[in-house]
Amino acid sequence: MVEDQIIAKDELKQRCDNEKEQMTNRLNSQQQQYKMLKSQHEDMETEFGRLQNEKEKENEEHKKQDEERAIEYNQFKQEKSLEIASLKDSVANLEREKEQLTQQMAELKLQLQGSLVGTALVAKEP
Repeated sequence: MVEDQIIAKDELKQRCDNEKEQMTNRLNSQQQQYKMLKSQHEDMETEFGRLQNEKEKENEEHKKQDEERAIEYNQFKQEKSLEIASLKDSVANLEREKEQLTQQMAELKLQLQGSLVGTALVAKEP
């Protein structure tokens, strides 16, 4: 009976030692997995920070480009407005000049008709 108890005790001790070893192995495995996941997490945080900075720089660059384009557009618009105003002035001047030339032509026609009528009258006089 004492021998049976000793054998049972030894078996329990062996099972306990086996379970303890298995638990230690599982704990070590879990700790390694934790370290690996923690390392991956830190790498991902670093990458996230880098990507955020990159995005900010790109946004700033796009904003700067948009501002430059807006300035260029406004300058272009201003130049074209001045060009249009100048062309309108030229058209108005040409229209006035045309009107003057039309009046001068009408006056010359009248003078020519008058001189032709006068020449015809002189030619009829005996």
